[in-house]
Amino acid sequence: MNVVSFVGVYSTEAHPFALVYEYMDGLDLKQYLRNEPNAKKLELVSDIAQSLDRMDRLGIVHGSLKATNILVDGVGTPRIAGLSNVHIPPHFAAWATEGGVNIDRLGRGPVEFAEPGLAPNVTGSTQPVEASDMYYSFGVMAFEILTGHAPFSELTEVAAKYAMLRGDRPPRLNNPEISDRLWDMVEGCWHIVPSQRMSIEEAVDLLEIELGRTS
Repeated sequence: MNVVSFVGVYSTEAHPFALVYEYMDGLDLKQYLRNEPNAKKLELVSDIAQSLDRMDRLGIVHGSLKATNILVDGVGTPRIAGLSNVHIPPHFAAWATEGGVNIDRLGRGPVEFAEPGLAPNVTGSTQPVEASDMYYSFGVMAFEILTGHAPFSELTEVAAKYAMLRGDRPPRLNNPEISDRLWDMVEGCWHIVPSQRMSIEEAVDLLEIELGRTS
């Protein structure tokens, strides 16, 4: 599982609580794609999906999945980071409360293209992160990797975010690098109804077929 290793916790008077991860000498996925026009995009999507599938099987849900939270090492391997908002099942942490721990208490980054259920409401509160949220975010990120831009990139950043939250989706692109199978995966993952979203496991199987590894 290609996940940036957790080192420990750092605390000072100025910064009461911070998570410390291993040092990564590389770029985040957004920077990497900008600097590497010939990057193997399909392999990147597949590698990320396989790591998320392993997390999903363990009951671990990444609640802040986006391109800037994927770090690419010196050999082009994507590593999952940004784990400050993650659901961990109780058997992984003795201090977990019943039903798991949502480390969202430690702080949340920008909403970005978060699943609609994760967007703060008028009181600023959010719903607990679910596996279907991770499926949605994976679909958005896969779109960004495969197309080279975020959904509704012709709009302002704020307008694009709220278009997705409303349930709007970009139309099918006329891009020879994106097969019908890949587009079905993206649409399946970001389905507006959480219970109908394609799982990461299903996405992995589809990507294996797309890469010619299975039939």
